[in-house]
Amino acid sequence: MHNLFIQLTAHSTLLESIIKTITPRINTIIKEELGLDTQYKFDFFLPKKRQVLTVYYLQDCVQESESSLFKKINLVEQTNACLNDDITLRPVVEFFGGSFGINDELVIMIDDPQETLLALNKKLKIDFHTLNDEYKRTHAHNLYNVAKSEQYGYVPHIGLGRIRSTSILERSNTRKLAAIQKRIKQDIAPIIAKLFATHNAHLLFDAMAVFDPQKRTGLTTGKPCL
Repeated sequence: MHNLFIQLTAHSTLLESIIKTITPRINTIIKEELGLDTQYKFDFFLPKKRQVLTVYYLQDCVQESESSLFKKINLVEQTNACLNDDITLRPVVEFFGGSFGINDELVIMIDDPQETLLALNKKLKIDFHTLNDEYKRTHAHNLYNVAKSEQYGYVPHIGLGRIRSTSILERSNTRKLAAIQKRIKQDIAPIIAKLFATHNAHLLFDAMAVFDPQKRTGLTTGKPCL
């Protein structure tokens, strides 16, 4: 069993600029806080290489049934949950859950005034619940862990990168890690605000994909908007 992410590929020059600008700054902050030389050759912050927005999570999924999942995902193309130009980045960053239960994933929040992303999330939830019920009737067990997949409410966001919390904790403690995260948010806030003033915050999406974080691969299923 493994996890799968249902994601929309996003396009934004603002997002690209934010990631490029904050990456060296965050690495410097962490090294300063740990008392290391800023020229120390180690990346404590790993920026995202893919610009994606996750719209549904499949936790503990039965791997051999992926083909059924991909077929089900294609049904999204037939929905009326069409994404529009009202979806924008917000100049707000947070640390969300990452490895080993530590909130070490730096994300930027999304403004979804028409709730089209929420509608898409709900549509996927219904589709996968139906698929899970069908699978369970045949195999006598769940296709994926529904409760675990939906343990958190859906909050639209896009990952900017991950701080290597284990490497930080090897040199300090959880209190210091929390202080580093607080400083990161404070220090990059004006940087992000400045970039927002000179870039368009709108997000464009062109395709939906099922991403396997263990294989680091994904299957594109097509455009989410008709």
